[in-house]
Amino acid sequence: MAAEQLDLNARVERLESLAVRGLATFAALLLLAGSVLPYTEISDQNSTMTTTTIASMGVQAFIEPGDDVAFSVLFGGAYLVLAIVSLLSIIALISITRRGLGLGMTRFVTTMMVLLVLGALGAWLMMSIGLSKGEWTLEPGLPVFSVGVLLAATAGLAPALRRLWSESLG
Repeated sequence: MAAEQLDLNARVERLESLAVRGLATFAALLLLAGSVLPYTEISDQNSTMTTTTIASMGVQAFIEPGDDVAFSVLFGGAYLVLAIVSLLSIIALISITRRGLGLGMTRFVTTMMVLLVLGALGAWLMMSIGLSKGEWTLEPGLPVFSVGVLLAATAGLAPALRRLWSESLG
């Protein structure tokens, strides 16, 4: 009976690991695609349309600050941080696809996933402000990126939740 239980536990753990690794790989691909797909099309007073990606939003805010320089610097900095967190999250997701995350790496992955979710919420907030002013149009980059964020958070938090579950069982 005990040998059958150990075999069943090993098979369930193997299937769970395979599912999390597949989810992490797909999430990393969606994050990457969402970062390079068009994020928004911005129109200015001259009726000029500029298409940007999430990755280029931060740089563009520093190059063309607009009327309120302080807001543009804050806005650009937030998008640069989102781009860096996205890159680190992709690296964290790749680390999930390997077996045996240590405690330090589990904490790093968890931190990146929380920051990624907060960054995506901030991107949607900025998008809603731009849409309400009629200056921006929603392009496919943000929805694809957001699906990647949700899948990344699911896959990224799985090792931490598994560790908590194991510790609570004894």
